[in-house]
Amino acid sequence: MKRIGAVPPMVTALIVVAFMISAVLVGWYVVSVTASASRQVLISVIPMPTVVGDKLYMGLRNDGTVPFEGDVEIILSQGNATVRATYPSSVEIAPGHSVLLEFSLGTTLQPGKAEGVVIGKGEQSFSIRFTAEVISP
Repeated sequence: MKRIGAVPPMVTALIVVAFMISAVLVGWYVVSVTASASRQVLISVIPMPTVVGDKLYMGLRNDGTVPFEGDVEIILSQGNATVRATYPSSVEIAPGHSVLLEFSLGTTLQPGKAEGVVIGKGEQSFSIRFTAEVISP
């Protein structure tokens, strides 16, 4: 009697091996993408940034999984006035920790609100918009 439609054992073994190799490659890809995505800094501004006189007081928190180390700069605008300031030294924020920064603006702003952006420049950078409360001294 002749066999019709039967798959030879060698073909079955090759299909199983190919399936196992592709499953390993897909698993490796998923694990590597997840691992690289979870190694990030996640900086947030602690409410409420405040300007008193010519100083801006701002808190930053790192909710990520790796530390941030780098320079921090702010750009603050109120009406037609724009102020740019850089923190005088490198800032280090460990995961789960926060820092309070004091920026010297070199000028005073009018009492009220001021819009701004804080920019972090390091191995991983960030840019966050914020609103600061301006208080007259």
